Amino acid sequence: MIDNLHLVKDLGYQSRGALESGNLRQFAEIMHLHWEHQKKRSRGVSDDSIDQCYDLARTNGALGGK
Repeated sequence: MIDNLHLVKDLGYQSRGALESGNLRQFAEIMHLHWEHQKKRSRGVSDDSIDQCYDLARTNGALGGK
C-alpha cells in the first residue's frame, strides 16, 4: 500500500512537469497510469459500467483519464 502511494506521489510530480512543459500526451499517459493504480488500491472506485466507458474512450482515441 505504501509503495503504491509513493508511486502516486511520483506520478503527481510527473504530471505537474508534463503540464508545465505543455506535454499533454505525456500528461494523459500519466493520468492513465494513475487511474490503473487507483483502481488497484481502491476496489470501490470503479465498476463494470465505468470500466466499459473508459475502455470505449481509450479505444476511440483517448490517451488517458480518471
